[in-house]
This record gives sequence, C-alpha cells and structure tokens, in this order.
Amino acid sequence: MSKKKYLFIIAQCIFFISACTPQGTKNSADIKIIETIVNGENLYIPHAYLKFGYTSVGDKSGFLQAYYPGSSPVPGDPKELFKQGEWYKNVRILFTNYPKPNPQGVLQNNIETQKTDKTIGEEYGLVHLTQSDQDQAFHRDIWVDSFDDGSFIRCSKKTDADDPVQICEHLFNIGQTSLSISYDKRLLPEWKLIKKNVWAMYESFKSPKTAIAYITEFYPNPQAQGKMR
Repeated sequence: MSKKKYLFIIAQCIFFISACTPQGTKNSADIKIIETIVNGENLYIPHAYLKFGYTSVGDKSGFLQAYYPGSSPVPGDPKELFKQGEWYKNVRILFTNYPKPNPQGVLQNNIETQKTDKTIGEEYGLVHLTQSDQDQAFHRDIWVDSFDDGSFIRCSKKTDADDPVQICEHLFNIGQTSLSISYDKRLLPEWKLIKKNVWAMYESFKSPKTAIAYITEFYPNPQAQGKMR
C-alpha cells in the first residue's frame, strides 16, 4: 500500500469517528468530582453542583445548586438566565444527616406551627392544607406527599407586591439523610418529577462511576428527563 493511500484511509477513519461523536456532550474526563465524607459516608459530588459561591459541602451537610428537572447542572450564567426569565427553574438542594431522623414528627410540627388545620383537597397528587383562621393566613400552606413517610411541601405566600416570588420547600428523607429541595412555586405541579430526579442524583453520589454516569445524561440537553408543561 502506498503512503498516500494509507494517509487517505487514516483521514477517512478520523472523519467518520468525529462525525459519530455527539456534539455538545461531556467526556467523563471533563467532569470534576469532589470527594467528601458526610457523617461518615463517602460521597462523590460533581463540581457542577458546587460551582457557585453559596454552594458548599461539609462533614454534616451539603448545599447544591441544580436546575429543572431537578438534577441538571445550571445551563449557563444565572444572570443571563434571569434576564431571559428562565432562572425561576433553578432548584436548590440541602441535605443533612441525623442519627435518627423523625420525618413524621417534622411534618406534624409544621402542621401545628403553620396553623394548617383545614384540608382544601387534592392538588397535583398532594393533600393541600391551609389555615381556617384568616388571621393566621400569613403562614405557609402545606402540601402533603405522604403522611406515613412525613414527606411534604411548604410554600410561602405572596405578601408583598414588590416581591412576587413564592418559594416552595419539599422535605423528605432518604434513609438517614434529610433533604430539602427549594424552588419557585411555579414548579410545584412538577414536584414528583423533581423529587424523583433529586433522589436519583443523591443516590448517584455513592461512587465516582455512578456520579459521572448520572450527570453525563444531562449535559447534552439540560431539559432531559422531563419537559415543562
């Protein structure tokens, strides 16, 4: 085989390989993993969830920044997303470890402190509780996911015309870990999808391999695993 023909074949191989490589994807070697120990458990968290100044992870807890549908990295500059009216899709995750979490007790305590003694009915597959006393209506409403598991969502109300943002906080447990997911109330109808993805994301932190495999799913399309209604 002549040298010229050989180089031509090599060039063709390189072309076809590059043509078959998905554009915009992340190679696993490009994904930085932060190894940490939280309450004695080894966790491997992609840096994409910890790249903001207010995010952190310590020996007892961690605060992560993600994006809809709950486990995607933030797809760009938050300032630009805010200008585009898309920043409301950001999702913040706080996880803490307690020796003996009591989620049912946390739910009951919130029902009492938020004065939510009135059941409105079912919304989005949740039981909506509010205040029967209008003088107590400034408290948060509660949407119960599961009374048995103590999984619930509490949402702020619009009390100031200059600050229309209403925030919901979903509290639930994964084993010995308590999670709090916060997001704009406009995402409340998507609570089940967000919870599912955050749960899977947290479970993926158990090893570097699963952490990389899980986050890689979301780099080509940040809106993978669900679409806004």
